[in-house]
Amino acid sequence: MLKRKKDGGFTLIELMIVIAVIGILAVVLVPKMGGVKDSAKYAGVTTNAKSVEAYVVANIDRWAKNSTDAEDVIEGQFTTGPNKLENPLDGTAIIFATPIDDAAAKGVVAVTGAASPAGGITITGYGSSTTDILYQNTVRRN
Repeated sequence: MLKRKKDGGFTLIELMIVIAVIGILAVVLVPKMGGVKDSAKYAGVTTNAKSVEAYVVANIDRWAKNSTDAEDVIEGQFTTGPNKLENPLDGTAIIFATPIDDAAAKGVVAVTGAASPAGGITITGYGSSTTDILYQNTVRRN
């Protein structure tokens, strides 16, 4: 009687089952991964806004004492050099602008106001439009 020697490899049916399971997992997970990527981009806008806010908090008293135009200083600090922040939604370098319309607002961090005793500097991080505010805070002098 002849005995058949087993190779120890996988059968065709086992390989097909593994491929089918991987395909089902891919169909379920791939659409969800797109949402994670968008969430990370929006979190980047909030992070940029909070970075600008920390800079404003550290310097607002000095700017008020010297009557410095804070908006120009902030824009110069974060649009060039090693502290340059980029718009995470579209990759553009300039993120400080006052949004005029929804198209201009996408991913922008807007800095408005003055370091005067009566006023404050408002930092706003926009998502996809001017109504989609991801982060907003006003920093006032002590």
